[in-house]
Amino acid sequence: MTICPACSPEHSNKSLDPLCNGERIWTTFLFTSFGILLGGWIIIFIYEVLSELCVKLQNIRSHGTKENTHLKQMNLPHGDDAADYDCNWLQEIKSWDNNIISGQTKMGKTFFAVAKSKRRFWFSLYSIVDIFTISPSFLAFYLNRTWIGFRFLRALPLMSIPNILQYMGVIERPRKIRIAQLASKFIALLLTASGFVHLVENSGDFFCDYCNAQELDAFNAVYFMIITMTTVGYGDFSCKTYIGKSFVILSLMGGLTIFATMIPEFSNLFGSKGPYFDRYHRVKGRRHVIICGHTTPHSLAAFLRDFLHKGREKMEKLDVLIIDRKVPDIEMEAILKRYYAKLQYFVGSIMNIADLQRVQADKATACLIIANKECQDASSDDSANIMRVISLKNFNQRIRIILQLLQYHNKLNVASIPGWNMESDEVICIAELKLGLIGMSCIVTGFATMMTNIFRMSSYNIQKIHDMPSICFGNEDNPDESTQAWSWRDLYHRGAGMKLYLEELPPSFYGKSFAESALVCFKLGVMLLAIEKERKDEHGNTRIAVDVVPCDDCIIIRGSRAFIVCMSSEDANRVKYYCSICYPIIDNLTELQLARMRVCFHARSTDWVQNEEMPIIDQPGDSEESEHAIVTIHDADVTRPLMTQQSERICTPCYQRSNTFLDEDMSSFDSTGMFYFTPSRNIQDAVLDVNSLREYHNIRHRSKTVQDGGVQCKHPLQFRDPIDSNVQYVEQGHTDEADLPFFLTTPFASGTAFADSVLDCILSCAYYNENAVNLLRNILMGGIDPQLEEILAEGKRFEQCQTPKMLKNRRRARVIILAIQDLIPNIDTRTEPVTFSSLFIESLGRHRMVVMGIYRRLDVLFQKDPSPKSDRPVDYNKRIVIYYPPYNYEIDPSDLVYAMQHSHLKGD
Repeated sequence: MTICPACSPEHSNKSLDPLCNGERIWTTFLFTSFGILLGGWIIIFIYEVLSELCVKLQNIRSHGTKENTHLKQMNLPHGDDAADYDCNWLQEIKSWDNNIISGQTKMGKTFFAVAKSKRRFWFSLYSIVDIFTISPSFLAFYLNRTWIGFRFLRALPLMSIPNILQYMGVIERPRKIRIAQLASKFIALLLTASGFVHLVENSGDFFCDYCNAQELDAFNAVYFMIITMTTVGYGDFSCKTYIGKSFVILSLMGGLTIFATMIPEFSNLFGSKGPYFDRYHRVKGRRHVIICGHTTPHSLAAFLRDFLHKGREKMEKLDVLIIDRKVPDIEMEAILKRYYAKLQYFVGSIMNIADLQRVQADKATACLIIANKECQDASSDDSANIMRVISLKNFNQRIRIILQLLQYHNKLNVASIPGWNMESDEVICIAELKLGLIGMSCIVTGFATMMTNIFRMSSYNIQKIHDMPSICFGNEDNPDESTQAWSWRDLYHRGAGMKLYLEELPPSFYGKSFAESALVCFKLGVMLLAIEKERKDEHGNTRIAVDVVPCDDCIIIRGSRAFIVCMSSEDANRVKYYCSICYPIIDNLTELQLARMRVCFHARSTDWVQNEEMPIIDQPGDSEESEHAIVTIHDADVTRPLMTQQSERICTPCYQRSNTFLDEDMSSFDSTGMFYFTPSRNIQDAVLDVNSLREYHNIRHRSKTVQDGGVQCKHPLQFRDPIDSNVQYVEQGHTDEADLPFFLTTPFASGTAFADSVLDCILSCAYYNENAVNLLRNILMGGIDPQLEEILAEGKRFEQCQTPKMLKNRRRARVIILAIQDLIPNIDTRTEPVTFSSLFIESLGRHRMVVMGIYRRLDVLFQKDPSPKSDRPVDYNKRIVIYYPPYNYEIDPSDLVYAMQHSHLKGD
């Protein structure tokens, strides 16, 4: 008997099991399992070889015997019957094969029979477990002896528990499935390793005559493997056998790697229940908005800067909730810390009802869906956003949704969604607004800069602008020289600080025309752009319409609201609190009087109606005739296409109406009025005279000539880049503006640059101002009627039609850029300087134009600019957009004027 040198002599003859009487037959159990494993593989190999031989012999026999082939052909049916027979035969084979491979039938339960590679299946993990655990059980009955053996291998099938739970539908979510997979794998490997240690430590080393065995129960074996895998090693238990020590070494090298990869994943799965997976707790008195879609730090930085600006009135009691599938990264966490009091982040999906309940989407004031402006596939991004709208409307149809889409034709799909409200819900098409702004900027240089500054909130400190001296209306006769010495950046910042507000007009405006109301608002220190009022269509339905600089027949009625542009909400409240009885004369109001305007008792009286007609504007009799063409219409049965673009250089057609068949309420042909149609006539009547046309062109050219060489016909290139920080590379000499926001750079102030980030301010303005997007659409393309969008959503398209009535005259405004001589012809001969106040009043009274600002050359601005020359741009011929300058600011003869005018005026 060989005695292990590491063992004491008293353990050499000691047996752990007295019933064995010193006889160990564990080799019989072990080699029986190995014999079954190898014998089965040999039988499978012989079976496959014989099967291949039988197939080859059958093929040779079938090809060698012609009579058998002839008999088979005779037995088979002919013609259509033969084809049906082949189809039925193939169908039966397919059905039999499906039953075999299906695990839900009795035949499919035998996995071994349907295995593609039977030898590979014989040596699979679960087959080896069955061979080494089931076969020793049968042998134990025969020998009347048992062996602990490889019973621990029965723990390996625990790894299939997640699959069983998925089949039963117990776990469905990916997170739960992954947790079940990791937990089952960890438990199976731990129990298997503990079982092996339990076997060898209780049996001892066979080459040491089992003298180094020790009593170790199953619990202590599991405990030992846990402290070994965690590299703790308390030392209270240790392996004494060489086989056990060798196994621990191998398990430390292999098992530690497996467990090291599992532990971090476990921590991520269980530790993800952090602040981003909580439920939103709504506080009484506060509102919340949900933001979803393309929520990245780059897309949210500019949007949140404008949406959560301190100048917003409703922002104080507003919470912003961002919901996205991804856990916020470092950049997103920086944004969350920057707006800690207003912004919350939730990990989830807007498509999941449970996540919608977490963020309380049914109680949210609105849901803003942001599009990915830099995506390669615009259709897929729009489809994903439309699916988000469907999910929200299915959850709660009353929630207000403001949706961003990349392509215009996808708007038709949104209008057909059940629960979509054309009045409260809004679709902002990126391509529509972006191309519209760029297109209008090609006609009116600086248009995009001017309109964008109106819709956005100033992100820079405007305290300096408020501290500047401001001359009230009526005191412009004593201009302050300091306003003329403002730097060009201060003038631009003042215009960029203007904001768009929507206020309800008081009873003092009832019965007034738009021109009269615009002059009153101008004297109150604000600019009136449009009127929102209810209008009934031909079917009697009432809808909200936005009229931008409407005609003289537009009268202010009860319930009308005004789109006004001013510096702050306090200035906008002047219009809301204005009372013509308390302030009958508003020409000489001081700033203190304007600041003290509050609601008076006249405004509280509902029976008070203003009956006085105060002619505010005297219409001059010698006003210049507008450019127009006369068209005689003799038939009302004409074709009317719908167009949406025009240039201010196109002649405005008028009508010579025949009272024999036309009513006084003459209808227009489309919403824009760019094209008009008459019945057919002789070709000789339509031929143009070349000499007359050349003379007309020369007259137009001379009328547009000013001191600086005329109105610029060459517009600067509109540079568009999705990343606004690249604006520093547009022109030379502006590299020092790298740290400035995009809205304050010289290329944007001059109207030569455009970035996609400017469209984010329209999204935020659409939330605070319901009809802000409709206002912009009316200015850009005349607007589209909501009823027309509903018709297009049903699948209708534009077709030629014939009706007995004309549509009404187009009700849209156009923004034009003119030389100062077109508005004030005698500006060069006037002794007194022309201020912005006099320019506004004279343009409104003579031409019915609302002057919005000026486009001034830099060399004129630098004449009285006290700033050092090092801070000035290189190109002095560049012009800067100055929106709504001070009232006493003097106009230069070289200035170009931005004006908004209705396309058809009464009396044209």
